[in-house]
Amino acid sequence: MDRVIEDEPLATDAEVTAYLMSAAFCAPLDHDHADIYLHVAGKTMGKYQGVTMPEDLRHDEITSYQEMLLRDLKHKIYTRRKR
Repeated sequence: MDRVIEDEPLATDAEVTAYLMSAAFCAPLDHDHADIYLHVAGKTMGKYQGVTMPEDLRHDEITSYQEMLLRDLKHKIYTRRKR
């Protein structure tokens, strides 16, 4: 796995939402990635559409492990789009 540098540019939450949404169409997401998807989708909905995620789906916080997975995923998406 590539090493993620602290100040390195990363993919946006909207890009992560699109990536995980399309991945979920191909195969079910595991628990951690499903939580990450709901977390970034909720943030994206609020930022770009001005609506909030329904209460039963909202994930305002994710675990530190999930934050690490999210950062790695953002790095992976960003580095692949530069090619």
